[in-house]
Amino acid sequence: AAVELGLSPEAVVERKLSPSAELRELLSSAWMRKRLRAEYAVVVRSDRAAKAVRVFGEPEGVEAAGAFVAGMGPVGVARIKVDEENLSLLIGRKGATVEALQAPTPPLPTPPPPPPPHSAQSALSAQPVPAGAQEESGCSVELRRKELTVVLAGPAEAVVALEARIEHLLLTQRRVELKLSYDPEQKG
Repeated sequence: AAVELGLSPEAVVERKLSPSAELRELLSSAWMRKRLRAEYAVVVRSDRAAKAVRVFGEPEGVEAAGAFVAGMGPVGVARIKVDEENLSLLIGRKGATVEALQAPTPPLPTPPPPPPPHSAQSALSAQPVPAGAQEESGCSVELRRKELTVVLAGPAEAVVALEARIEHLLLTQRRVELKLSYDPEQKG
């Protein structure tokens, strides 16, 4: 882990998390590992035998990543069986479809600043909202070719919504083959 993060082995700490099976599935996904690496500078390793996840990095990053994971709320996992054609449809050209399915919702508009406080007490209770804050509802979308399965993992409500979106996509974007025969001797 130290080599991956470009740190000395002495600077790296480890934290072992024992999450639910659903949260373990999410934390083991490539999408979530990349996200945790980018946002908290940590490396996540799944320990299937111990049914745990180990987080490596500098102390601040490991603590922040642990707090993020602890505050995730209910996590859901859905498995959708598909055929090869539909799996290709979900991947899309150069992975564009699966990338779009994993993307978070667009940022919420930044609320206007609060009115000026009338007293010292109201100034203490007014909490500023960070600019560009957003509620992310992105899910991990893992396409398992050998099993012909799509595995969705993320916030429970987002998984249900994404599962419905994928089912709709599969129904509306299905390829249809037509065989036309032409007889050159037929006139008209």
